[in-house]
Amino acid sequence: MTADFLKRVVLVSVALLVPALTYAQEATFTGAVTDSTGGILPGVAITAVHEGSGNRFTAVTDDRGEFRLPVRVGTYRISAELSGFTTVNRNVQILVGQIAVVNVQMSPSAVEETVTVSGEARNSLVGKPIHKVDLRIQKRLPLAGRVSADGILEVFNVFNHANYGSYTTNESNANFGQPSFNANAQYFPRMLQLGFRATF
Repeated sequence: MTADFLKRVVLVSVALLVPALTYAQEATFTGAVTDSTGGILPGVAITAVHEGSGNRFTAVTDDRGEFRLPVRVGTYRISAELSGFTTVNRNVQILVGQIAVVNVQMSPSAVEETVTVSGEARNSLVGKPIHKVDLRIQKRLPLAGRVSADGILEVFNVFNHANYGSYTTNESNANFGQPSFNANAQYFPRMLQLGFRATF
């Protein structure tokens, strides 16, 4: 009966001790976030990342700019983020049962403007690239012995796509802004040619 009594005492002691140990392993980050003038900043996202495990704990500052973040013991990388302000990062170690006060001051972020300038001059007109498909068909017909005839069919700009060279950029010209004719054959409309060749 003494052995049973001792077992019960041990079990009850362990049952009472485990929650106390678990509670003792917890710690808390608390603090306030302000701007460079000392004004409170509500809505700041506070993130604590445990360096050993990678576990993340998050909180948001309340209307008084304060936050409370329960965590496990260890070393953390704490960041404070709010749109329009530079992100603040800190490394803090917290011990068993500790309440670590981490006050953060944030500065407005610099506004950057990017201006993109294209390579084309003002009021310039740029033509579309040449788009054409050419087709060539050749057939050899043996006639007698070494004598043969070749039939050749060629079609240039099969789909008759309109291709233009440059545009008229002289404002005093009546055709200003219109594509100008180009005498180069690659700009011509669809053309077809048929040829024969005899070999003997």
